[in-house]
Amino acid sequence: MGSEQVEVGCHRQTMEEDAQEALDFGDLPDGQLLEGVSGAQPPLRSYQRPAPPPLLLQAQPQQQVDYVFKIVVIGDSAVGKTQLLGRFTRDEFRFDSKSTIGVEFQTRTLSIQNKLVKAQIWDTAGQERYRAVTSAYYRGALGAMLVYDITRRQSFDHAARWVEELRAHADSSMVVMLIGNKADLVGQRAVPAEDAAEFAEEQGLFFSEASALSGENVERAFLRLLEEIYGVVVSRRALEPDERRRSDPRTKGPAAAPLERDRQILRLHRQ
Repeated sequence: MGSEQVEVGCHRQTMEEDAQEALDFGDLPDGQLLEGVSGAQPPLRSYQRPAPPPLLLQAQPQQQVDYVFKIVVIGDSAVGKTQLLGRFTRDEFRFDSKSTIGVEFQTRTLSIQNKLVKAQIWDTAGQERYRAVTSAYYRGALGAMLVYDITRRQSFDHAARWVEELRAHADSSMVVMLIGNKADLVGQRAVPAEDAAEFAEEQGLFFSEASALSGENVERAFLRLLEEIYGVVVSRRALEPDERRRSDPRTKGPAAAPLERDRQILRLHRQ
């Protein structure tokens, strides 16, 4: 979408500090998916941490956040959801990480198209016994990261089930990114990138492989998701005046047609 992605801050907040914000997500406007492209990334060959983006700015405490985007990270247990979140929000990888119990969330604030955006990212447990708990947190979510482990075929086979759950509990305009984690484990690959790219194309998802361990493609994937969400929100807000005009019985003349969501424009580049 051509926006410049510049990091302006990275921080965590307590559950108490963000609890009230979580109640307000239902007020954010729904959106329509915009045109975009994504693609499977080549297998990673190194554990080396990639260099940070060239443009970095220090967050200013007095800056006012323009948008708060709720994102859910979903997928089977032990695919690395918490590690991906830790890499994006704190740029760290914990070797002693344990399975998430229930639901946790972290935040990161950054700039998208000169607007300060706070990403509130919910890390949902993948265990079956917590499915009922996590489903309650889809409300108000504008985006989702659907994660599988490239070394565990079953975690990828379950992706279709997670997509069904999203469609049952989330807004139809939610932007979804399919992520194949642990891409550094090339020798243990059980899911060809081509299979995942084909599934993503069929389901209208964005797709990338990434490594929470090395950090490769983690930043890129999250930023792409946030960019697409930003486009959705801005598009919907731009349509609001026209929606009000069409609903006003005093308005004369033909109403403009609403923006229709077309999944077919979300095509993948095969590298």
